Amino acid sequence: MKTNVALTLALVVGASAVHASPAQDVRKIHLAWDLALGADGRIEHLKLRGKWPNDLRERLEQDIRNWQFTPGRIGDRYASTTTTLNVALEVRPAAEGAWNVYIDSATTGGRVRREAQATYPERAYIASRQGLVILRIVYDETGKVTNSDIADFSPLRSGSLVGAARSAVKRFEIEPERVDGRPLGATAYLPICFVASRRDNPCTWTRPGSAEKLDERSAFSFESVTSLKTDVSGRVL
Repeated sequence: MKTNVALTLALVVGASAVHASPAQDVRKIHLAWDLALGADGRIEHLKLRGKWPNDLRERLEQDIRNWQFTPGRIGDRYASTTTTLNVALEVRPAAEGAWNVYIDSATTGGRVRREAQATYPERAYIASRQGLVILRIVYDETGKVTNSDIADFSPLRSGSLVGAARSAVKRFEIEPERVDGRPLGATAYLPICFVASRRDNPCTWTRPGSAEKLDERSAFSFESVTSLKTDVSGRVL
């Protein structure tokens, strides 16, 4: 028996996900943009990957265009840079069916160009063994994954689920950041969640250096040559 496990990729959630009622829990939403910066750090191109209600997208993009970024370097000089901007939002129910949208975090880095599903080991699935494997992957300038190691903070560190996760990431392809038109290899943290029963949720994790709790639908954590100088955490849209 082969059972595929869903990977924890960046998820773009449609309009229905933000119409929260006061009785519902806080919702987490992760959005991604193609972002091009000039050598001065100014935004030259910003395009949402996926769909989002126009009014909220316009409000968010207007805010993003006022953010200050530091682009990548070639030697001792800054250069034009293309990257992926990932923004985590939190939707909190308000009175009378309304809702408020807050920015949780914003990060830059590469993105997944081609994904592969991990196969749930049969014996582990029958025994209801489940959990989260977090891998630190290394990819080259072509986007090929050249190495993977178990992250120090990975909940699962050995066993058949770890083996299945490492086998899957070999087939991944990454779209790297580009500086002055040149693609650059880097590292990323890749979470892969194995769930035998939806009654449990073993898939939450935290990025290194961050207190933000991520779940099985959250984006990868990429090393980036670009940095965001503006503190946007907690902003209200």
